[in-house]
Amino acid sequence: MDDPIAVAVDPVGNVYVVDDLSYRIREAPAPVVQTVTLTPTSNSATVMNDNNSNAWTITLNGLTVTANATIVFTEVPSTTVDDLGQPCELASADGTKCVVHQVSVDVDPSNYPGGIDFYHHWNFKPGTPLNPRMIKNGSEDITTQVFLDPGTSGHTRTPSTYTDNDAGTASAAFPGFLAPLAPRNSRIFFVGTTIAVKFKAVVPNATPQLSVAIAGTKQNIAGANFKAINPDTFRLNTKSGNFEFYLSTVGWAPGQYVLSAFTLNNAIAPAFVTFTLQ
Repeated sequence: MDDPIAVAVDPVGNVYVVDDLSYRIREAPAPVVQTVTLTPTSNSATVMNDNNSNAWTITLNGLTVTANATIVFTEVPSTTVDDLGQPCELASADGTKCVVHQVSVDVDPSNYPGGIDFYHHWNFKPGTPLNPRMIKNGSEDITTQVFLDPGTSGHTRTPSTYTDNDAGTASAAFPGFLAPLAPRNSRIFFVGTTIAVKFKAVVPNATPQLSVAIAGTKQNIAGANFKAINPDTFRLNTKSGNFEFYLSTVGWAPGQYVLSAFTLNNAIAPAFVTFTLQ
């Protein structure tokens, strides 16, 4: 691609990109379409629906009726714009196309009043560390969690078009976790322990957030491995200057966990630390 200037979709779903300086019209690979049926007692499903074997989990919170959720994966043959003409910041595994997902649900949002939760795991590992974001309609950041996979989780009220973007270089490096999650610590705790998660940093105009996932291969496809933590924001201790979060592990299963700290405005680079419960 030398100068992609337009994107079009034909009646059967083929995507075309006009490459001005190459004097070509390029056709994207055929979309991959999967539909899952969700019910009030089974309101979440995971599909492996793109050619990089990435996992995509959708949950309709508070679902009261049977609903069909359709997930469409497309690779637009451009590394500069997505199918809406918005800047593309996450290329396909081969580095030549833009990764785009579209999600639709066949019932009114009033039938799932808690909104929609998405989780996207990237099976292929980008060559450089990413600061991933889940983006709605090319502009609205709906990220709620960032994972080491790499991958993202997001929440929204309405179905739409989503891309996973790299937020780019953060304004400041992460300073490192303090004890008991510092590198010199064993980071092994008994189930039921409340873990003090602390770090010292200047974070302008942002409140750092926290997410936790069970480590291991099942993390790639099982949304249940992500711990729901609410509220998920750090508190600034004005006396010590530390950001603090006291993480209760009551009722958690033994195993290894991955904890991440991040800011949605990219003020600091996302940071990850592992710990073990026994």
